[in-house]
Amino acid sequence: EYRVDELRVMAERGELPATRQLVSAMGERLARLDPAAVATLSAIAVVGGGGVDEFTLRAVADLSDVATSLEVLVRDGLVLVERTGATARARVFHGAVQAAVYDNIPLATRQRMHATAAARLASPEERLRHRVAAADRADDGLAADLSAFADALHENGRYREAARLRREAARCSRAAQAAAAHIRAADVESILALDFEEVSIDEHAVPIAAAERFITGLSMAAQKRFVAASDRLGTLTDAELDSLG
Repeated sequence: EYRVDELRVMAERGELPATRQLVSAMGERLARLDPAAVATLSAIAVVGGGGVDEFTLRAVADLSDVATSLEVLVRDGLVLVERTGATARARVFHGAVQAAVYDNIPLATRQRMHATAAARLASPEERLRHRVAAADRADDGLAADLSAFADALHENGRYREAARLRREAARCSRAAQAAAAHIRAADVESILALDFEEVSIDEHAVPIAAAERFITGLSMAAQKRFVAASDRLGTLTDAELDSLG
């Protein structure tokens, strides 16, 4: 169902997918659970990452008590509760199981849970992730926040993650021109990460604008195709370079 390169990228993000068969089987299993247990499990799947503490879990699940539900989920082998730190944290047993649970959550419920998680979590990166998942329309403010965080990732050499956030910023942008600028920036980040297959521009397409010539020339140089890079970049005038910012 997935290409190996897609799985590799998802694994690096900690986002392993579930097969259609597993999603279907999990749906049948959830139908047999108590609604409070389903809400608890769904909230754990939505928060994801390194697990969720009980205080945050109650808020995201919109339940006053999750202790009984956690007992049921642990007994059924769906959830692990880790008590290695100061606060116990619950997480879904396996990444693919988490994905299967997540894919069974109705969209409106999922968006509500993500919005609650975004307001509760301490990590700026996690808050942004949940804000994106909760969004149901274009949001220039969210796009600006994603771009600013991508700038910080870029400064720390985390180009692959910066590229992902810039593409999210493009999806959140209202104006086509702003979205295109985020995509161009994401392409540069992908080149710096040596993820050439992620670059959105076809280097063989002609004629292409100044920004596209710059990006494809940069990609060629990063791939050590220096003659082709020189030919492409040499077409850029000083005025065109100044216009790129």
